[in-house]
Amino acid sequence: MSSAESWPKLQGADSARRESPKQQRLFAEIYRVVARIPRGRVATYGQIATYLERCTPRQVGYALARADDTVDIPWHRVINHRGEVSLSGTSGE
Repeated sequence: MSSAESWPKLQGADSARRESPKQQRLFAEIYRVVARIPRGRVATYGQIATYLERCTPRQVGYALARADDTVDIPWHRVINHRGEVSLSGTSGE
């Protein structure tokens, strides 16, 4: 994967320094899977983790929460095990 490929930017001034290259590659895989969820359909964090076979549902949620708001990732198509959209950066209320 070339460095020129556009990965979603991570939030925070020094976020890139906190994410290892291995974690950045995992996040990029998660973003690609989420981007493929068709309109009108949803997937759970667990389904995405199972599909990738190398992460946990919590890592999927973390990756989506860390994505920059300017990147076009349909995060709203990923739901929790209760069938609810988990709101990024909020208490969910």
